Amino acid sequence: MIDYFHRMGILGVANRLRMLADRLTADAWEINDLYGVTIQPRWMPVFLTLTGQKRMSVSDIARQVGYTHPAVIGILKELRQAGLAETFTDDDDRRKTYVRLTAQGHRMEQGVERLNHDVEAALEKLCQSTDDDLWKALEQWEDQLMCQPFRYRVVQEKEIRERNGLKIVSYDDVRHHDAFIRLNERSLRDYFTLRADDLEEIARLQETIIDQGGYIYMAEYNGRPVGTLGLVRCRKPQYDWELVCFAVDPGIQGVGIGNRLMAVILHKARQMGADQIYLETNLFNQGFRPAINVGISVSRVGGSAQIKSMKKVAGTLKIDMAQYRELEAFSKFSSDMDPVTAMTIDRGRKNNQLLIQPQYSPMPVGEQVAILYCGVHGLMHDVPVDKVRSCQDQFLEQMRTSHKDIIDHLAAGQLLEEDTKAIEEVMGNIAGQFK
Repeated sequence: MIDYFHRMGILGVANRLRMLADRLTADAWEINDLYGVTIQPRWMPVFLTLTGQKRMSVSDIARQVGYTHPAVIGILKELRQAGLAETFTDDDDRRKTYVRLTAQGHRMEQGVERLNHDVEAALEKLCQSTDDDLWKALEQWEDQLMCQPFRYRVVQEKEIRERNGLKIVSYDDVRHHDAFIRLNERSLRDYFTLRADDLEEIARLQETIIDQGGYIYMAEYNGRPVGTLGLVRCRKPQYDWELVCFAVDPGIQGVGIGNRLMAVILHKARQMGADQIYLETNLFNQGFRPAINVGISVSRVGGSAQIKSMKKVAGTLKIDMAQYRELEAFSKFSSDMDPVTAMTIDRGRKNNQLLIQPQYSPMPVGEQVAILYCGVHGLMHDVPVDKVRSCQDQFLEQMRTSHKDIIDHLAAGQLLEEDTKAIEEVMGNIAGQFK
C-alpha cells in the first residue's frame, strides 16, 4: 500500500489524508457513544467553539474553526434541530444575529469535556510514538495553503510548463503564410462577419502590413504556429497605430498566447514612439472610448503617499487590477475560461466599481479603506456586478451609523483585528441580501 502511494507522489497525499480521516471519524462515532455524547463528529468543532461563550456571530465561528460561512450555517441548522444551539438577535441592534448553546447544549458540555480530555491524552501519546510531529507538519501545510491555495500552485506549474513551449517570433512567409491565413479566417468567422475583402486583405499581408512599415508576430507552441498579431499605422494620420490580425488557435487557449503576443507588440509600439493603440479602428471611429484597454497606461499610487491602513489593505490591489485589465481585454477570445481567470475577472470588475467616485465628492479615506478591504478580500463574490454600488452604499451607511469608531481607526491608519472582523460581519450580512 505504501509503495502505491509513493508512486502516486503528491496526488497520494489527499488520498492518505482522506483514509486517515475516515478511520478517525469511524472511531469518533464509537467514542461519542462511550461518553454518552450525541453530537455528530462533524459538529464538534462548532460545538466546542460555542462552549464557554455567551454569544458568537457566524463570522466569529467561521474564523475560529476555519470553515466557510455556508458550512457553519449548515452545521448550526443541524445543532438547532438537535436542540443544542439557538440563534437570537441583539437587544440593542436587532440587525445583528448571534448564536449560543441551549440548556441542553450546556448539559452536553460535561460529557464533551471528559471526552476531549481523554482524546487529547491519547493523541499526545500517539504523536510521541511517531518520528515526526504530525500537528506541526499539518500546521505548516495549512499555513502554506492559506497563503496560496493548492489550485493556484497547480495553475502556476501549468503556466510554467506551457510557457516553456511557447515562443513569439517575427513573421516568416515561408514558415507562417498558410497558418497566418488559417488563423485569421477562423477568427473572423468566429467573432466577426467574414467579408470577401477581408480574405483579400489577409492574403495581401505583405503589401498591406509589412510594406507599410508594419509588423507581424507569430506565436509558436512546440514549434507549431498557433497565434498571430500585427501592428500597422492607422490609415488616418490623426490617429496612431492599430492592432490587426489578432488570432489565436481555439484549441490552444489558456496558455497565455494572447498575452505574450500583446506584450511583444506593445514593446515594439513603444519603440516606434506610439502614444495610442487601437485594436479595432471601426469601433474607435464610431465613438467607443476606449476601443480596448490593453493596460498601456496604468496609474500607480506610491505606497509612501498612503496611510498605514490603506497600504495594508491595498497592497495587492495594483497587481490584481493589472491582471484583471489584461485578462478582461482578452476574455472575449477565450471559449473555455478556467476558474482562476473567471474569479480574477469577476473580482476585478467589482473592484472597478468600488474605485469609482463622483466628481468633486471624494470618499473619506476611512470609508475607502473599509470598502477596499471588502473588495480585496473577495467579500462581495456573491454580489452581481450591477449591484456592487448599491451593496457598497448600504455597507458604508451601516458602518457610519453603527461602527463610526472603526471608520475613525482606519482613517488614523489603524487596521485592528477586531475592526476587520466587524467589517467582514457587516459585509457578510449585507452581501447576503444581494444573492
